[in-house]
This record gives sequence, C-alpha cells and structure tokens, in this order.
Amino acid sequence: MTATMHTPEFIRHRFYYVLLLTWLAYCAYVSSRRPFGVVRRSIEESEGLTPFQLGMVDTAFLSMYCVGQFFYGELKAVLSPVNTIAIGLVISACSLAVFSVSSGFHVFCLLWAVNGLANACGWPSCIRIITPWIRPEERGRVMGLWASCQAAGGIVGNAAAAYFLGAFGWRSALLQSAGFVALVGVLNKLYLTDHPQSVGFTAQDREPTADAESPEPGKEENDKEKIGARVSVWSILGTPGVTPVAISHFCEKIIRYTLLFWLPYYLTKRLGFDKVVAGYSSTAFDVGGVGGSIASGFVADSWKSGRRRVTVATAFLALAGCSILPFALWPDIFSQNLALPVTSCFLVGFFLLGFDSLLTGAVIQDIATRANMSGHVSAISGVIGGSGSFGSIIQGVMTTSITSYVSWEALWVFLCVLITIACISLTPAIRKEVVTKHTHGQTM
Repeated sequence: MTATMHTPEFIRHRFYYVLLLTWLAYCAYVSSRRPFGVVRRSIEESEGLTPFQLGMVDTAFLSMYCVGQFFYGELKAVLSPVNTIAIGLVISACSLAVFSVSSGFHVFCLLWAVNGLANACGWPSCIRIITPWIRPEERGRVMGLWASCQAAGGIVGNAAAAYFLGAFGWRSALLQSAGFVALVGVLNKLYLTDHPQSVGFTAQDREPTADAESPEPGKEENDKEKIGARVSVWSILGTPGVTPVAISHFCEKIIRYTLLFWLPYYLTKRLGFDKVVAGYSSTAFDVGGVGGSIASGFVADSWKSGRRRVTVATAFLALAGCSILPFALWPDIFSQNLALPVTSCFLVGFFLLGFDSLLTGAVIQDIATRANMSGHVSAISGVIGGSGSFGSIIQGVMTTSITSYVSWEALWVFLCVLITIACISLTPAIRKEVVTKHTHGQTM
C-alpha cells in the first residue's frame, strides 16, 4: 500500500478529477442511448416505420458499438483516454442533434450507427483511467459505486426524454440529450486527469504483497509504457479468465439491451399504458441498477476478502432471472396494476446491473492484474465489451422475431434461458475460486 493513498490531496484529486468526471462521462454516454427507446412508439406512428425497421436502427447502433470496442486496442495507441472520451461525447452529441431534425429509415440507421461508434469510446477509456487510481482490495466497492453511472445515465436519459416527449414531441427528446452530452464532453476535456504519475502520485493498481511496501524498480514506468502500446484482439482472447467472462457477458448483453431498448415499448404496446407513463416507469430498471451496482461491489469485497467476486456476480445474475419470470407468468395482472411491472423492473435492474458492474469492472481489473497486463486493461475491457455487444446486436432481430411470431411471454422465457447459459459458463471460474487459495483480490 502506498502512502499517497492516505493523503488528503490524493483522495481529493481522485474523487473530483478522476472518479466524478468519468462518472459523469459514462452517465452521459448511457443517457445518449436512451431517447430512441423512449420515442420509439412515436417514431413508429409519425414516420411510418415498422417494428422490424426500428429493430434495425438498434442493430446499426450496436454493430458499430461492437466494432469500436473490439478495436479499441488499436485506438488507444493513437489517442489519450481523455481525448478519446471527449471526442466520443462530442460525436455522440452531434449524431443526436442531427437525428432530431432528420427523417427516413436509412438516415436514422446511419446516424444511430455513428452514435454507436462514439459510445464505444466510453467504458474502456473510463476503465483505463480509473484502474491505476484504486487498489485491488477496494476494487469491488469503488467500482460498484462508480458503475452506478450506468443506471444514473439511464434514469437521466429516460426521464428527460419522457418529459420532452410529452411536452414538445419526440424530436426535442433527442435534441435535449445532445446538449447534455456535449457539455459533459467539454468538462472532461478541460479537467479530467489521465494517470496518477502525471500529477505526481503513485499508481495503486498492483496486488499487495507480504514483503513489499513499494513497487519494484521500473515497474510503474513499464506499466505506463504499456498504456500507449498496441495489443491485438487475439492476444487479449488468449489471456486467462477472459473467455468465460466474455461468454457470460454475451448472454447478459442480450438481456440487458432487450430491456433497455424495448421496456417502454412493451409497457405501451403489450400492457397498454400511456407512452409518457411508460417512459417514466421504465426508469425503475435504472433506479434498481444504482442500488445493485453499489450492493454487488460491497458484497464482493466483504465476502472472503474479495476472493469470491465471480461467485457474487453469478448469484446476482441468477436472481435477475427470477425477477424476469413474472413478466412471462402474469402479463394480464401486470396490465391492470402499474406498480407490479414497475416493481419487477426495479428488481431486474438491481440484480442485472449489479452483475454487470462487478463483471465489467472489478473482475476485468483482476484479470489484467493477474496477467501482468494492467497497462492493457482498457483493451481487455474492450474485447469483453465487444463480445457482449455481439449479443446486443442479436437482440434487435431476436426481440422483433420472437414477439411478432410467438409472443412477448416467450421472449421473457428465452431471456431466462440465456441467464442459465451465462451462469453455467462461469461455473469453472466459481469452482476455481472455491478450491484455490488466491492472494487478495483474485477471482479466477
């Protein structure tokens, strides 16, 4: 443990110029994805798009998001993470602004694809900046608190879009989001700090050892050199622990993006609630996600001193499946009482985002540390995120196909099957956690 961790200057700088700014950055990224889901029904009515075409607009976003994350390892050698975050936010804001004054299926696809590519800059860059500022033993709780930005972004994005939709129409819902996203991009460019060394502090991202109180000579310099180096997708996929996490993230992203993109539409079309009410009600998923992100991090760090993080994540995912089942079992009852679907949305968000924040935060950082690849943590995050994005791409066509040819209830059952597959994929990692004695913070 380094002394700088305890100085007021380090704590203050880390909070205001690293954690808070990156929290706002990813909150803005997430909020930029939400207006289309809220105004989907209005676009269907005013622009004459079919549900299949609406799903293809989602697919355009997710395809470019996937491509961008997979090849982030190449981008990080060209741009600093601060510039990557700021440029991504500004491009996202521009795509939203142009979308708000455009019409036509192909134009919508193009603009939403640009937004997807810009969004791919977000999570890996934020993880890349945050990792050297936190110690391995505090990863769960710090990343859990920080990852609440995902849910907060959803709340801001859905609630603001629902308000502007009801007050001024669907185009204003996209335009207001553009203004917020652009403002956060400028703030990050002006004030965000990249690496502890750049302001005279010591990097914190190494496992504590019994016989060492400081990093070995040259270690910090080597880590910082790695941050700007290129790394291939294939070398990342060969890193121990990446494959099971990537498979589970693939399944979870199908589920998560089905809920993110289609909940307001489902509440309106299947359950019969008003469009504005549906937009506000769908924020229950994200409200639950704030609590779930924080809770999963604290539980993971507390249980066996942080050596059961994958086990905790899997338990949260299984509970998310239990929370989805009521949508399949009692749709008619749900349509009669808004409180019931809202409660289920809250519980699904609590457990699903609790799983997601732990898996894509502390667990990825643990993988990078154990493989001596802390300088490449953003590339590892990008590849795992890209694998998950394949699932996100599938969900657009999958959702429209299942709901059109079978039923909404069949969709919820299918999501539960995917959760089962994701839990099974993590079984070897859980077994290794149970039977192997690891040093503090290791998970697989």
